[in-house]
Amino acid sequence: MGWRDLAKTELVRQYNNRGLVPDHQDFFATWDDWSEDYRKRAPKYVPDISYGRSDAEKLDLFLPDAENPPLHLFIHGGYWQAMGRKNFSFIAEGLNDHGAAVAVMSYGLCPDVTISDIVGQVRRCVAFLLKSGQTLGVDSSRLSISGHSAGGHLGAVLCATDWSAYDPGLPNHPISGAVLISGLYELEPIIHTPINDAVRMTADSAEENSPIFMPPRTRASISCVVGGDESPEYHRQSDDFTASWAASGAHITKSSLPGTNHFSVVESAFDMNGPILSMIDSQR
Repeated sequence: MGWRDLAKTELVRQYNNRGLVPDHQDFFATWDDWSEDYRKRAPKYVPDISYGRSDAEKLDLFLPDAENPPLHLFIHGGYWQAMGRKNFSFIAEGLNDHGAAVAVMSYGLCPDVTISDIVGQVRRCVAFLLKSGQTLGVDSSRLSISGHSAGGHLGAVLCATDWSAYDPGLPNHPISGAVLISGLYELEPIIHTPINDAVRMTADSAEENSPIFMPPRTRASISCVVGGDESPEYHRQSDDFTASWAASGAHITKSSLPGTNHFSVVESAFDMNGPILSMIDSQR
């Protein structure tokens, strides 16, 4: 069954992650506590680095006790209209322990900006990191990425970006690995939910910004991860995207983490046995 076969009330329900997880506020409070704690304990924390023109275009950098470490970029979710980098500092701890530097980025939020604007900001962030590795004290030639929910969408767009066309000074294939957590890859269904009240997509802008309709432009291995307890639409999104990109030659897999919902899947993805640390370790 495709999304067009669903009644509107059911479509809205399946994309309402906060409604599907009644204790979602507990996750947010815990993440904020963990993040505040790790900002105090991190080996080296460099906050509020500007990567672009607007006040929203900033990142926090967490460096390990290592010389010239590989770099991991995390892109937060929130349906392009909520959350920010300070809510997710906690994800850097395990990566730092495994010898990787971590950039946790913010971007402008809808309705102040559009999804197309946000895509431009995330691309600027990657370009900034690639050009600033020596200044930041990281090996930007070993850049991996992850993103959750809307961040998974944005991470997929990065994997579909023609970087040498975007900026001739950048390498053709700058991303060494990607983990996309509970991502959104076909955006048209969102138009038919209250999420779009702030996002303000049209049918054209939804298609233009849907990774499922973009050719993959990366040699990196891509792992699409979904919580086992997430809605059927979230599983369909990753299933369809994985099938489409695999047919186009991408090195891409989809996995489900049993017993996790749209929020607990973040914690599972970053735990000691999760896919993100496995990716980092494989690149050593």
